[in-house]
Parts: sequence; C-alpha cells; structure tokens
Amino acid sequence: MFTKLIELIKEYPYLEEAFQEKIREGFSVTNITSTAVSPDEVDFISIEIRMENQNKEKIVIVYTEGFVNSITINQIPRATEEIHPNLVLNKDLIYNKTFKSKTFGGYDVDEVDQFLDLLIKDYTFIEDGLVKENIVLKKEVESLRDK
Repeated sequence: MFTKLIELIKEYPYLEEAFQEKIREGFSVTNITSTAVSPDEVDFISIEIRMENQNKEKIVIVYTEGFVNSITINQIPRATEEIHPNLVLNKDLIYNKTFKSKTFGGYDVDEVDQFLDLLIKDYTFIEDGLVKENIVLKKEVESLRDK
C-alpha cells in the first residue's frame, strides 16, 4: 500500500515537486495518508505526507485538490514528550503557541489556519482512534471481569 501511495504522488506535479525537494533536503517519509471524497459530484482528494530528517525535524506536506486546491508544508513543532506517534501536538505546545502579528494588527490568517489544521488532525485521530479504542478496551475488561 505504501508503494502505491508513493506512486500516487507522481500524478500531482506540484506535490511531487515539493516532495522531491524535501527528499533532496534529507527528509524521509514516515507516513502517507490519502482521502478521496466525491460528495455531490465534486471530487476532492487530500494527500498528507509526514517526513522526518536525521535531526528529528518533522514536517508535513498537505496537498488538496477539488473545491480547494492548495499545497502547504509545515514544520511540526517538537513536543517535549511524545504522547503517541500519530499526535503532533501536546498541551504545552498548544498553550504556549504564539502567532505573528500583521503590520496593521491581527494575526497572520495563514499561520493560524496551518496551526488549526494540525489541531484538527490530532483531535480527529483522538476521536476516531484513541477514544473508540478506549471504549472497546473498557468493554473487553468488563467482559473479562464477568467471567
């Protein structure tokens, strides 16, 4: 499956260009996810590539095509402790996050959006994965107690 996802990257020139640039910079792939949706006959694809270099610097390339076409490359902040390999942020990083101010006041909208995208990915993983897993494990413990 991983090989198929690597091949999928070649179908999107802007994504492949960004991907190859990061490979040349010494990054290697740690995870690739792809989402494809076709609601109301509007095709949408999102490809997320997580990469890491030898210095343990982590980045994520997010490519979307459909009703929104974009490519972003974000450096993933280093957490003081890793809670789970699929979680990028921890409570300290979220609490201490600051955003650059714009010249005429306010925050840089792109920077805030990129940070919120990371939050959404983490909490989607928490909700879809860890919370459901926790419920299943609690049921298993209960059934074992009943025996």
